Amino acid sequence: MEQVMDFTDFQLYVRTIGEGSPIVCLHGGPGGTHEFFLSFAQKIKDRHQVVLYDQMGCGRSSRSKEYTIEKEVEVLERLRKKLGLEQMTLMGESWGSMLALAYASAYPQYTKRIFLTAAIGVHHQSYHQFKKQLLHKLSNSQKFKLGLYSVLNGMGMDASHRIEKLLDPFYVYDKNVLERKTSIEYNPDVQRQLSKEIELKFDLIPALHSLSHTPILIAQGSHDVLSPDYIEDVFGEYLPHAEVVTVDKSGHWTILEQPDVMVDLLQDFIQSDKKKSDQQLFPGK
Repeated sequence: MEQVMDFTDFQLYVRTIGEGSPIVCLHGGPGGTHEFFLSFAQKIKDRHQVVLYDQMGCGRSSRSKEYTIEKEVEVLERLRKKLGLEQMTLMGESWGSMLALAYASAYPQYTKRIFLTAAIGVHHQSYHQFKKQLLHKLSNSQKFKLGLYSVLNGMGMDASHRIEKLLDPFYVYDKNVLERKTSIEYNPDVQRQLSKEIELKFDLIPALHSLSHTPILIAQGSHDVLSPDYIEDVFGEYLPHAEVVTVDKSGHWTILEQPDVMVDLLQDFIQSDKKKSDQQLFPGK
């Protein structure tokens, strides 16, 4: 089902697929759209109600003058209320992984579990490391082009497709998989504003204690910009109960390169968590 949900001060494009326990998917970018998750949603719709939505200023959702992480967290909370969900499994990809953790830190009581992929971290230092490692992969001419396109975006001239074409090969293990990738329309204003906030202010460390009992699984591509070992070190320091697994033969976009593996990891994670919950409720079970 597709709908544009009316809130008091904005409209949000929402698509729900399937039936069952709710999984809310948080797309990357910042500034991307829900469509990146569509093919994956089709693979899990028989067991779950998959909730996809375009974040503020993205896709078919309302535009705004200002985009902040705090606002995105509140948009997700208002969506939860609108959908009547008591608790959610959050699945966040790339920037969506940061949004998932930000929301869960603010509203742990409504977060049942967290499944992340293409994770960045919990602090702006990891974001800087991501940019550093990505730039290291580019040639000097590619770095020049990226700088030029970024300036054009900053001037209000949309160069997102040029940036996408330049960087996409560095986000995958096998470049042939890009033939299956859906072209995403990015909002450069969202991308610019949120990226700047992440770069300067993103810091969840003071609030992470609230997630000490929230099940967290991170599926990181073996050839992601930030390696599984790096992510394990980052999360191990602040969220030692978070489990990190390596998705072989995959870069940043695990659900594009290894969708079946990701489906199995998600299902095993949920079933394992349900089993633990049952054992806590019924110790003799």
